[in-house]
Amino acid sequence: MAYTREDWEAAKADLMSIEKERLALLEPTSKAYAAACHRLDEIEDDLPESTGRCEGCDKPIFEGDPHYNYADGVTTCGNCAPMLSELVDQYKQYSRSAVAVYEELGFETSEEVIKAAESLELDLQENGDRRLLASYLED
Repeated sequence: MAYTREDWEAAKADLMSIEKERLALLEPTSKAYAAACHRLDEIEDDLPESTGRCEGCDKPIFEGDPHYNYADGVTTCGNCAPMLSELVDQYKQYSRSAVAVYEELGFETSEEVIKAAESLELDLQENGDRRLLASYLED
């Protein structure tokens, strides 16, 4: 369907009308929301035992919390950590890729990725699927 300027203007007007209604509904709680955000920012800025943040959900990760560290430096919390089966699939996909991405995974050669995928797949078959977790006390 070919849209026209009039179609765009009508859609934009509808959106702006809804936006005004939405803002009116938010108004009664806007001050309390801003105060809660400010308090959370203050707390997060002064969390001495926090060792990082989850790249998936932005939750602070504290010493001893289960987490997963990707080779490229990304850290996720226990809830966002990958399943073993996901990592196996990822390694297999990368090992078949024409583009050399093994270094991004922390390997020196594509053969290492293939061996890691095979090892993880064997682990998956023997022990079942699970989240891949460590804690900072173990790292």
